[in-house]
Amino acid sequence: MEDYKEKYKLKDAKGMFHACIGTTIEKTKETMFRFEGPDFPYEEFRKDTSNRFHEIEETEGLPVKKGARELLSWLKESGANVGLASSTRSETVVRQLTHAGLIQYFDVIVGGEMAKKSKPEPDIYLEACKRMGITPESAYGVEDSYNGMRSLHAAGLHPIMVPDLLEPNEEMQSLAEVILSDLFEVRDYLKTSGIIVRKNEKGKDSVNKNLYYLISLSGAYDSQSFWKTKDIEKMDTVLNKPALDCIYTDCTDILGSLYFCSDDARTELEKRLAYIPVNALHFIDSGDYHYVSLLFLQRINRPFSLLLFDHHSDCMESAFGGGLLTCGSWVLHALENLPNLKKAVLVGPADEDKTAEQLLKDSRITWVTEAEFEQQKEALCKELSKWPVYISLDKDVLNKEEAVTDWSQGTMQLSQILCFLTDAKKSGAIFLGMDVCGEQKVSPEGFHLDEENGANLNSSTNEKIKFYQKDLTFSL
Repeated sequence: MEDYKEKYKLKDAKGMFHACIGTTIEKTKETMFRFEGPDFPYEEFRKDTSNRFHEIEETEGLPVKKGARELLSWLKESGANVGLASSTRSETVVRQLTHAGLIQYFDVIVGGEMAKKSKPEPDIYLEACKRMGITPESAYGVEDSYNGMRSLHAAGLHPIMVPDLLEPNEEMQSLAEVILSDLFEVRDYLKTSGIIVRKNEKGKDSVNKNLYYLISLSGAYDSQSFWKTKDIEKMDTVLNKPALDCIYTDCTDILGSLYFCSDDARTELEKRLAYIPVNALHFIDSGDYHYVSLLFLQRINRPFSLLLFDHHSDCMESAFGGGLLTCGSWVLHALENLPNLKKAVLVGPADEDKTAEQLLKDSRITWVTEAEFEQQKEALCKELSKWPVYISLDKDVLNKEEAVTDWSQGTMQLSQILCFLTDAKKSGAIFLGMDVCGEQKVSPEGFHLDEENGANLNSSTNEKIKFYQKDLTFSL
C-alpha cells in the first residue's frame, strides 16, 4: 500500500481501499474519485494494481482463508446448498476458485455483472437465493466486509461476519447475527444452528425450526425424558439418522459455577455457549445457574426488554461480595452493565422479597406479583410491545403440581404463562429468545426424598414448553 500511496499521492489510501472492499469495478471507480478528486488517474492506477494482482496470483497463488476447505467440505457432506455471491465478475471468481481447488463445492455462483446493483444493495444475494431455489430467511451468509454485511442484512439472510481487514464497528455489531473469528467457528456455529437447508426426498426445503438447547450444569436432565428421542422411526431423510430436535451441551465439569460464577467459570461457559444462538429455546438446568441467562442477554446488540417469570427477583446484591455474578444477582448485573437492556418486567416475585422496596424505585423495572398478574396482563402486553423481548422462566414460580425445584415456590400455572405469551405476541411483542431453569439438581442419595417424582414432573412441564415453542417465533 505504501508504494502506491507515494506513487499516486493518495490522500487517504487506507480509507479509500477499505471503502472499496466488497464493491464492483464501477462502484470502486466512483469511490476513488470521491476520495481523491476528479483528477485522480483512475485508469492508470487500475491497470497498475491489476497487473500486480495477477502477478501475485500466477506466481504465489491466492491465499485460502483458514477453515474454508473444512467448512465447505462439511456443508457438502451435510447436504446443504452452497452458493457464492461476489461483486467480482463471475469469470474471475470461477478462475480463482478453480485455481484454489474449491470450485466443486459451489452449487451457484453469482458475480457482480449478474445483478442490477452491487453491494451494499441486496441484489446479489437475492439473485443467488433465487438461483438456488431458497428463501433468503432460510439462508446464512458469511461476509468479511462492511458492504457485504449491509447487503446480507438488506437481503434478509442471517448475517455472519468473519472480520478480515476491517474490524467490526458499532454498525456491523448491530447488523450481524454473530461475529466469529474464523471459518472453523462458522462451521461450529452452523452445526448448532439447526437450520441448515437440506433437500428432503420430495425436493422441498427441510428445516428443523423447533431445535432447542440443553445446557447441563448439574446433570439434572439425565433423569428426564422430554428431550430424548422416543421414536427411532423418526428419521432425518438426508442423513438417515434419528432426527434430533435438541443440542446437548455438557458443562458439568466446570468448577466455580454452583450458585455463583467465578471469572474462570464465566470464561469457560462463554466459550462453550458461543455457538448457541440467542434466538432459540434454552434449558439451563437448576435455578442455581439462572445467571446463565445473562450470558445470552449480553449478546443482544439492540435495545430489548427482559420478561422474567420467577418467584425471586434475582436482583439481590451478591452474597459473595466483590460484585460476583450469582443466581440471585444476575438481573441486577444485567441492569447495571447492559446498556441495551431498557426494561426488566418481573412477574411472580414474592411480596416479602427483600429487594422489593428498592426495586420499586427503579423506573426500568416493572414489578408484578402473582396476585396482581391477571389484572396487569393488558398493561404488560402494552409494555412488552415497546422493545423486543427475551423471556426467562424459572419453574420455581410454578405450583408444586407442575414443578419440583430446589427453592421456595409460587403458585402460578404454566398455562397462565403460555397463554399470556400468546396474548403478548398478538399485541405486537417480538420475542428474541427464551430460557427455562428450575430443575431439581441431582443430589447425593437420600438428599431429595422425592427426586424421581420431581424429575418426572419437571420433564412433563419441559415437554409442554418444548411443544409450545412451535407457537413462538424468535428473531434477532
